[in-house]
Amino acid sequence: MTKQVSTSYVKTLYREYTDDTFRTLKAWPPQWEHLGFLGPLIRAEVGDTIRVVFRNNGDHPYSIHPHGVFYKKDSEGAPYDDGTSGADKADDAVPPGGTHTYVWQVPERAGPGPGDPNAVLWMYHSHTDEVRDPNTGLMGPMSITARGQAKPDGLPKGVDREFVVIFAQIHEEDSWYVHRNLPTIEQDQAIPSPMTETSAGVTYPYFVTSSINGFAYGNMPLSALTMRKGEHVRWYLFSGANDFDFHTPHWHGNTVLINQMRTDVTSIAPMQMVTADMVPDDVGTWLFHCHVTFHNWSGMNVRYVVRP
Repeated sequence: MTKQVSTSYVKTLYREYTDDTFRTLKAWPPQWEHLGFLGPLIRAEVGDTIRVVFRNNGDHPYSIHPHGVFYKKDSEGAPYDDGTSGADKADDAVPPGGTHTYVWQVPERAGPGPGDPNAVLWMYHSHTDEVRDPNTGLMGPMSITARGQAKPDGLPKGVDREFVVIFAQIHEEDSWYVHRNLPTIEQDQAIPSPMTETSAGVTYPYFVTSSINGFAYGNMPLSALTMRKGEHVRWYLFSGANDFDFHTPHWHGNTVLINQMRTDVTSIAPMQMVTADMVPDDVGTWLFHCHVTFHNWSGMNVRYVVRP
């Protein structure tokens, strides 16, 4: 049986506003157009305090749960039986139309370790429903720079350009918008994709999308991942939260340093975060994709450009 696949899905996303009236979205500069459905990059330096005023403009309770940084119980953003009550629970599930201020300290252990570059990646995501919320789109990146290693604009010293990339299988059947995005899913009975002449024994339901920042089959704008030969380019990579979010990012044409080792392929497990540094020396338009074969076949590929 074949099933027509949608090319777009309704999502709820983290977006930045110009002020606390939450009326005007802050425009993204061109260098961040590659973020796609990710939330804005939150930057901090070791010793800073991050303060996020979160207004829930969605239609379900949501939260913000950060990784790596230090938080008290009123800023954890995750409901579970932790023995707290009252104000310490207000952060767990901000209702539609509600507002909560999350405060996170950035201690030394949130910054780079002895073998790391001068900034590392952490993530944030909604944890009110840890399955449905990320599949609805609520995930974003944080960059934590070593003390004294951030330029005035937040870019780590010695770095010319940054890219943030999530390799994610999004399960639309687990989104809060399943019945808007997949109105016939009950009668379809979750039928897997049919085998093809090139299949190697893997079938997958039509409603599971394999994407990079929400883009699939090379549809990220070609201008989005563009750099120049000889620049110091930092790649922040992380993975989605679903069962098959084990990925092997592969850069064609150039190499990177990860954990002080040279490579052009790395591996990331579900929710894992990796920082990779590249000094591109091979000019051209190159493939960047997951080397897990059925992920690549199902759309987990984009292109990046190295100019002279």
